[in-house]
Amino acid sequence: MVFAIVYAPGPAWKPGVSVWEQPLAAHGDYHHRLWGEGRLMESGPFADGSGALAIVKVANRAEAEALLAADPAVASGLLTGELRPWFPVDQATYQPGE
Repeated sequence: MVFAIVYAPGPAWKPGVSVWEQPLAAHGDYHHRLWGEGRLMESGPFADGSGALAIVKVANRAEAEALLAADPAVASGLLTGELRPWFPVDQATYQPGE
């Protein structure tokens, strides 16, 4: 299964401070580890600074929930996260009109 995680600033987010100045190093390290394990497809902040998006490949929703709960930024309250099941369309094999 594939899930999108939509991140938003949490209660510990520092207002008026850019995403690049927030204490997100542990969050970045966590995402890099998930990527190395083949569970993170992509991630990054929205250009308008309103949050971020991560796309994860997991066996089921429970695994996605566990990944989200283990994220240091979520655990610390710096970010919140919403899980959304996602169905990626392979544009290379997509047949228009089908």
